[in-house]
Amino acid sequence: MHTHKSTSAHSMREKYRSAIYTYSEEQIAEAKKLLAISQNDFKGKLITKVLPFSKFKASREAIQNYYQKNPKKPFCERFINPKLKLLLDKFSDYTNADYIITT
Repeated sequence: MHTHKSTSAHSMREKYRSAIYTYSEEQIAEAKKLLAISQNDFKGKLITKVLPFSKFKASREAIQNYYQKNPKKPFCERFINPKLKLLLDKFSDYTNADYIITT
């Protein structure tokens, strides 16, 4: 929620929604509880939805694993790298250094 404007109802929100997908009633309750707790970290109201998982549709092949294939592309440097830095700075206590990708 810290990397994708989870408080913004921008024009592409239906296509690129902020959501937590769940498989059970227990997960729904837990997700809603965590959203309520997380609200304290944001000035605006979180618009992240809790939705039931129904099916997964993979992205087209050309954009799958895009960052790993193209870390020096402008999109990665402009958008993904700053998001990764924010996450690592804010949540480094929860990361496994073996999985951190550096460019």
